[in-house]
Amino acid sequence: MAGPTPFPLSRPRATAILREAARTGADVVFTHHAARRMRQRGILRTQVLRCLGRGRIVEGPAADLHGNWTCRVAGLAEGRALSVAVAIVLPEGVIVITAFWGE
Repeated sequence: MAGPTPFPLSRPRATAILREAARTGADVVFTHHAARRMRQRGILRTQVLRCLGRGRIVEGPAADLHGNWTCRVAGLAEGRALSVAVAIVLPEGVIVITAFWGE
């Protein structure tokens, strides 16, 4: 991950962070909740990474109570709309909170 990010985190900077994290997947962590929901909904990790790498931020980024930046990314997977809620934890990486079909 890159160095410190000025406050507030801009949408273009958040997009760049998400794209870089999705490129290798090394800085992307899936919560237990996200993994469970993805199994239930038939969503693959590769689809989530593709959404983070090619999708667009449709909500946020907004600061949460933990000092992280949360946002929702929308993209396409197999021709279907996919949404992924994430927390950007600087400078460590990206935490996938949940994923669901639809925008």
